[in-house]
Amino acid sequence: MALKLMLGLAALIALVASANSQSHNMAWGQRISGDRLLHNSIEYEEFKPLQIVKRDVYFPKSGEINYATITFINATDQYVNDNGGYISLLAGGKDLCITMFVKFSYNYTFSNFILITIIR
Repeated sequence: MALKLMLGLAALIALVASANSQSHNMAWGQRISGDRLLHNSIEYEEFKPLQIVKRDVYFPKSGEINYATITFINATDQYVNDNGGYISLLAGGKDLCITMFVKFSYNYTFSNFILITIIR
């Protein structure tokens, strides 16, 4: 009986620990040999009381042209406690121009690092 209780408690602790270490990292495509960095940006938003901050991130930016082929898109959440921003791909993707949506939850300061690598 005590062994079952200990195993159950250990499983519960492991479940809570894994839930608390969740991040919202996203990756599209696959890195391959010869990839090089095309774009690197840090999306950052200060704390705003009781507000959810949303932003669209475009690549290439207005007025710019991208002649390279996007092979991999990586968006890394700087927080691993499930309190970071949410990243989703709205339009485009691998081999195309992209539009990403970044949503920062309220009551925290967040920084999302968005990394795009390409190959020609």
